Amino acid sequence: MSFLRGTSLTVIALCVAAVATPRSAAAQRPLLGLVPTTQLPDSDFKNLRWVEGTWRGDAVGTKEPPFFERYTFLDDSLIQVTFYSDSTLRREIGSGRIYHNGGRVFEEAGSARWVAVKMQPGEALFIPDRNAPNRIRWQLNGPDQWMVTIRSSMSGTERIRMYQMHRIH
Repeated sequence: MSFLRGTSLTVIALCVAAVATPRSAAAQRPLLGLVPTTQLPDSDFKNLRWVEGTWRGDAVGTKEPPFFERYTFLDDSLIQVTFYSDSTLRREIGSGRIYHNGGRVFEEAGSARWVAVKMQPGEALFIPDRNAPNRIRWQLNGPDQWMVTIRSSMSGTERIRMYQMHRIH
């Protein structure tokens, strides 16, 4: 799904697809303690430089088909995310963005938006901010791979999906 490596998702696209089902108040409660209370400096946004590039996402433990996405830094506060239909990268199927604004880092795809509550070199954690039912964690595993973990509790039971991202360009 594609911040946005949503997920996208891609991982982010996968996250947006899950948005169609509203969350119950009980399912939202575990996220209340994660609301960001401190602002993130510009330097924290720069910690995402490792995400720049073109990636193939492979689901861990399932037979989901791979997805393809590209992250491009447009400036010091904006990353453009582009989702592709296949490895040829010829047909765009969606887009999103990750941006730093007002001391916060946001990931957007469609009408869904997540806000970063943790950002450090090689790791980021995004929680729902608007129309998003899940938490997204990115963790760098090496120069050419990282893991996306999506945690969703829309049904009241937490569901965890993991995607291994592999650099292809």
